[in-house]
Amino acid sequence: MKLIIKLVLILGLVASCNDNEETVVSPNVDGGVSRNIKVMTFNIFGGFPRGADRNDINDYGLDNTIKTIKDSNPDIIGLNEIGVNQKAATNYDDQPKLIAEALGYYYDFYGLEVSGKYGVALLSKYPILDIKHVEYEIQGDHLKGLIEAKIQHPDGDIWVYVTHLESGDALVRHYEIKEIKRRAAKLGDVPMLVLGDFNFTPDSDNHTLLTDAESVFIDPLGKSLDPNTFKLSDPKRIDYIMANKYFHFVNTPWSDTEDRTSDHFPVWANVCFYLN
Repeated sequence: MKLIIKLVLILGLVASCNDNEETVVSPNVDGGVSRNIKVMTFNIFGGFPRGADRNDINDYGLDNTIKTIKDSNPDIIGLNEIGVNQKAATNYDDQPKLIAEALGYYYDFYGLEVSGKYGVALLSKYPILDIKHVEYEIQGDHLKGLIEAKIQHPDGDIWVYVTHLESGDALVRHYEIKEIKRRAAKLGDVPMLVLGDFNFTPDSDNHTLLTDAESVFIDPLGKSLDPNTFKLSDPKRIDYIMANKYFHFVNTPWSDTEDRTSDHFPVWANVCFYLN
C-alpha cells in the first residue's frame, strides 16, 4: 500500500511538472520532481522606464517595476541595476526593500558603492539562507558582484546565483564566469540556478565558457539568439535563466517585448527540480 501511495504521488508530481513539456535535461528520477516554480530575471534600469532621463525624478517609476513583477507572480526573482540610497531622482529609495515589502517576499541585496549602493537582488516567496556576497576580483568599467544563496523551497533546497556581468570587456566577463563556475563546482550535486544580465549573446565565447563541459550550467535555449531581452532596435539575448542538470524546464525562457518599465525586457521560465 505504501509503495502504491508513493508511486501515485510521484506520478502526480511528474504530471504537474510536465504540463506544456519542453524537455531540456532528464537525469534519472529516483525521488520524483518538485512542483512548478516560476523564475524571473529582470534588469530594472534603476526603476526607470525605457528612454527615461535617469536624473529626472519625474521619470522615476519603481511602482511600475513592482507592478510588472507582481502581475507575473514569480516564485524566485533575480534583479539587476537595483539600488539603495542612489540619488535624488530615485528618492534615495531602498529599492530592494520596497519591492520585497510590496510583494511580501524574502529578499537579499548586494550592492557596491556607486553613489549609494547599486547592484543585484534576490527575491523569493521562500526563506533565503546561507547568503554569500562576492565582489569579483577583476573589475571593468563598473563594479560587479554576485549573490550566492540557498532558497528553502518546500520540496527541497535550491541554490541560486544572481549576478550582473561586465558590460564592456569580454576578458573581464571571462574571469567573472570562471568565479561563478568555481563556486558552483564547490557546491557539488545540488539543484542550482544562475540568473541575471550577463552582457553576452549566445554566439559568444563567454556563453560557451559558462555552458561548456566543465560547467554545471545548461542554457535551455542553447545558442538561440531569441528571445530578445534588451532592445527593439538592436534585438539581442543577454539576460538569462540557466540551471544545472537537476532542473527541468517546463517552458524555455520567454520575454515580454511589450513591457516598457525598463530598458531590458523581463524574462521568465517555468521549472521544476528533481528530488533526491
